[in-house]
Amino acid sequence: MMSNQSPETTNQPAFNRSKSSEYAAHIQEAMRHGELRSWEYPVAMTIMRALSQGLDEEAWKLEQTRSIEALTQKSPDEKTPHTEAANRYEQMVLRFKDQHLWPW
Repeated sequence: MMSNQSPETTNQPAFNRSKSSEYAAHIQEAMRHGELRSWEYPVAMTIMRALSQGLDEEAWKLEQTRSIEALTQKSPDEKTPHTEAANRYEQMVLRFKDQHLWPW
């Protein structure tokens, strides 16, 4: 029996798993080198879950509205690179981009 799903739809779960596995490897590397702060780890986990579900950045932001708002209200961490950022959320995004942890 033929499936009505297109090849792209059929392969999407495998693609999402591959993307989240790759992301998990980046997280492990950052942790191994002590580059992932304790306050950044929960955010990295939500990004990994979003990738595994095939969510884009906007869908992830919508799910994480409260967390993002809380980080936006905090000043940058003075002990963490990118102290020039406007707030803790922007600082985290810059750091995640440096560490290849920002997938979007």
